[in-house]
Amino acid sequence: MPGYKRLLHELKASGISHASVQRELGISRDTLNKKIYGKRNCSFTLEQAITIKSKFFPEIPIEELFKR
Repeated sequence: MPGYKRLLHELKASGISHASVQRELGISRDTLNKKIYGKRNCSFTLEQAITIKSKFFPEIPIEELFKR
């Protein structure tokens, strides 16, 4: 499965919903799914990655959280 495997794992393990992340980023469910699963060359912006890391996973290095 392409995409951000570690991010997906951490979201599931922490019980954080995709809806929580999409609300925090101000994006639609469809856009979040495209970014998480790497569809159509969609990626998170640096600002979005920093927001996800600082809001939900401050203890995980950003390089690991967003490793593909």
